[in-house]
Amino acid sequence: MMSHDRNSDLAVLEAMEGHFFPTPELDSVTAAVKEIVRSVAVRQDNSESWGEGNRAKCRAVMITAPTRHGKTELAQQVANGLDELTAVDGTVIRHRPFYVECASVFSNGLLFNSVLKAMMGGTGTKRLLPVAAAFNRIDTQLPVHMPTLFTLDEFQYAFAPSGVAAGRRDDVVVATLGFVRHLLDHAAWPVPVILTGLPELARRMDEPAHAFLNEKITPVRIEPMAQGSEEEFTRLASALDAYCKDAGIENGAAGDEFFKRLIHATDHARGLAFELCQASVMRAWYDGKRAVQEADFAARYRIATEAPDDQNPFIVGGWHTTDRTRLMQVTLETDLATWKAASR
Repeated sequence: MMSHDRNSDLAVLEAMEGHFFPTPELDSVTAAVKEIVRSVAVRQDNSESWGEGNRAKCRAVMITAPTRHGKTELAQQVANGLDELTAVDGTVIRHRPFYVECASVFSNGLLFNSVLKAMMGGTGTKRLLPVAAAFNRIDTQLPVHMPTLFTLDEFQYAFAPSGVAAGRRDDVVVATLGFVRHLLDHAAWPVPVILTGLPELARRMDEPAHAFLNEKITPVRIEPMAQGSEEEFTRLASALDAYCKDAGIENGAAGDEFFKRLIHATDHARGLAFELCQASVMRAWYDGKRAVQEADFAARYRIATEAPDDQNPFIVGGWHTTDRTRLMQVTLETDLATWKAASR
């Protein structure tokens, strides 16, 4: 076996992570986000210059998908890829997107402080502010830092606030949604918002009590990979080719049958398929192979799931009868960076 130091591992992994392979929804998400960000340049009073206090209200885009279908990466790629704007009066507006990951142990205090930290960076407070103080600080800092877009990732957690009595939960949820509406309608500096989350987010937003925010949202759903899709085969092949190039090895895994097995093994989840491709390339690279083969995918699947070979979709002829959810289930609680870099 070839010897690889940790720095080499990280260099290969970082190169792999630098790629972005667009989902079929890229165009619709880009169009929706461009539309809400374009409103940043719109004035309320056409007789006055564009700027603080003379900005149109904004809208939100909601991107939903099952776990590891690529919604977060898609949202970030689109958010970070937009250009500066120019108002009708000639004012050039620098695009300043900010990203916030909502904690699974959710509270409005954590959300507000996370928004502040994203916006202010090292200039922000070193301690968590109380809820009201954090809310007020956001109000004053919006026109100072002039964000043009907020992404609130994994926003489904907002509907299960932590440490809240059952009788108060609905009120807290409404308060959280009210905060998002406040960002969209802010008197001095309204900001468009991307919300991402699991499919349950769309269902909860559609409830009558949440219509006051839902009416401001353009929804986009990312669909699972379609089994047998030539478009998906091409996308996966391009990703695998790129990962092999990063590792300096060849791609020896190809063909429609292989990609059908890959889609099945990852429960049609595009993001998880990319992760398995990376892990399998790392496996071949660690072993000093000239090319990644289907056997490397079988080995990584076996290590991750502890499935016997007669239940390994990369080995058995009847791969479509194996449990397609197995890899997803065992990797939900796994640090994927560690998993991909593991030699055994």
